[in-house]
Amino acid sequence: MRVNKSELCQILGVSAPTLAELIQRHGAAFPVLERGGRGRDWWFESEAVVAFVDARKAEREAADTERQAALRQIALPLGHNGGPAMEAGPSLRPADMLLLMKVRRIQREEAYACGRLVETSKLTNGLGKVLREWNSHLHATVRQFGRDRDLAPELVADLDRALTDCQQKFVAFMQTYDIEAGPRQSSMFDEAAE
Repeated sequence: MRVNKSELCQILGVSAPTLAELIQRHGAAFPVLERGGRGRDWWFESEAVVAFVDARKAEREAADTERQAALRQIALPLGHNGGPAMEAGPSLRPADMLLLMKVRRIQREEAYACGRLVETSKLTNGLGKVLREWNSHLHATVRQFGRDRDLAPELVADLDRALTDCQQKFVAFMQTYDIEAGPRQSSMFDEAAE
């Protein structure tokens, strides 16, 4: 149905300034039949606008759901003596919510100080540095062992390749590891055993 701005405001249940803000925010994506101006009405297809607004609402809700899920994943469930944290319910007063937030902040600081909470970027960087040094040392050890034992260079090269293959399997295994569900396979060498 073809409607003007005031009729569209009634259909959407919004004020004229809110409708103007929606049109401005979405720009050319907002479904307008005819743009108005001085002395000319704006015209819209009401069904198209309602569908557009509903789609944007669904997108916002989906984004909010994703955001809430992400926040739940990083939430620190520490309560008294490391037990479950207190849940904030709708019955809490603002003063109680503030107190709960302060308690949780103190719990996070305490967990961080005790080493129960670690920043993932620091852990990833530290683990990467250790593994790179370990990798370098292992390959150097294989080559030195071959020289000390007068092993054939082809044999040392084969050992070095086998070590590289093992390290690549380790990296692939760690990339598929799920902290909550555990590894997707029982061992990083499962495929080699088959």
